[in-house]
Amino acid sequence: MAPVQQYYYSIIPLLDELHIALMVATSLQAQQRDVLDFLTQAIHAARFGQEHPNLRPQTPAEEETPFGGVAP
Repeated sequence: MAPVQQYYYSIIPLLDELHIALMVATSLQAQQRDVLDFLTQAIHAARFGQEHPNLRPQTPAEEETPFGGVAP
């Protein structure tokens, strides 16, 4: 396999991940939600085996606290 083709095939997974990250950021921005807060919640949930934050638009009753709990 030529070096250019090998490079092309090795970068495809990275481009897929970048595409997903940009879609998530765009969705959160459209919902006027903080991207960094969402990512912090997602990393915390993954690290501690908790439920991950939801990307769907939230109603005021569904708003989450910083670490994934439901607001009282």
